Amino acid sequence: MAFAVETPPLASAFGQFVALLLWTPPLSVLAQDQRLWMDAQINGKAAHLYLDTGSENVWVSRPAVDRFGLKLRPSKQTVRSPAYQGHVTCTVVSPGLTLKGTFPVYDLPGSQPAREDGMIGWPEVRDRVVVIDAEKESFSFLPALPAEVTRWTKLQLEPHWKIFTMQAPSPLGGGVVIVDTGSSTGVGLPPGIWNEWKCSHPKQPLTLTAGFTMDSRLMVREQAWAETVSFAGLELSGVVVEQADQWSLKRANNNLVGTLGLAALKRLDLVVDGKHGTVYLRPKTNAPTAVNHNRLGAVFLPVNPTGGERHAHVATLSPAAEAGVCNGDVLLTVDGNDVANNREHPETESGLYFAPAGTKHTLTVRRQQATNSMTVELRDTLSPKVH
Repeated sequence: MAFAVETPPLASAFGQFVALLLWTPPLSVLAQDQRLWMDAQINGKAAHLYLDTGSENVWVSRPAVDRFGLKLRPSKQTVRSPAYQGHVTCTVVSPGLTLKGTFPVYDLPGSQPAREDGMIGWPEVRDRVVVIDAEKESFSFLPALPAEVTRWTKLQLEPHWKIFTMQAPSPLGGGVVIVDTGSSTGVGLPPGIWNEWKCSHPKQPLTLTAGFTMDSRLMVREQAWAETVSFAGLELSGVVVEQADQWSLKRANNNLVGTLGLAALKRLDLVVDGKHGTVYLRPKTNAPTAVNHNRLGAVFLPVNPTGGERHAHVATLSPAAEAGVCNGDVLLTVDGNDVANNREHPETESGLYFAPAGTKHTLTVRRQQATNSMTVELRDTLSPKVH
């Protein structure tokens, strides 16, 4: 979804690598730096990398190229992505992993400059025993599967997928679950199930998460808090639920049971036994905590990540809607600050969405030919006992 390769596959390692980029998942512009971080090195220098189980690839960020003195080379491949910058040859080392090769370089779209030096995809770890601890934003390798985890719920890895995907039961006779540690999101439900959930929880407030894919497609999705939700044979408590993204739906060929992002994984113990193709899961029973989220209940985004006018997408019954913000409003200022170039002033954007509940902002928007100002007060949506 994120990339289209327009030239025939090359025999070179890089040509084969680029061909895999067809299914790189979307990037959240509201992720707030939630990742599974790893201690690593690029060419012997300390680097900030993360594990993305929703990706098949390894890549290096554009700022890291300059910081580590890497030589950026253009590619003969044609990739329709404004984020793609070229490729570098380097050695990436982290505990238990050594990767030598030629990797693509991206200058990621979004409202904030990238904080990561690069990313490791699922194929690099899938054959190991891997423990994912989303609460601590970490993962680790074990030499063998702990005996006690065999008493947990057991699902099978999809053997032919290059992203973290499990076989799971569903009311329709089975399907797949995509686990995406590159996403800060919760339990993603297919459209029909999501609409059923909303209808059965009419008073539960909604907020929005948003992002661009690497080929500049905008994705905006609703989110809510669920006290309990049944998912893939598990009963999760105190978890974020939301619409499944279009990338996952397309990737699963309409056979998607759901998705698990980091907010959902914080409510699960999870161990992968890659050698035997199994995953062990156990719902957490500790008290849930509020997750950092978009407390405005709206997002203002341009048509593409390169810039332009920033149009409103507004959740119903949200603070933004109650203040009078409407879908399609063009954002002009936040608290008197011009936000036309959000990449130069990311702190304004972060404060607009993620400041504490009770924070007030004055927004100026253009609606058709009129200019309107309104004050909005942020409040928690994705928190326990919010109704």
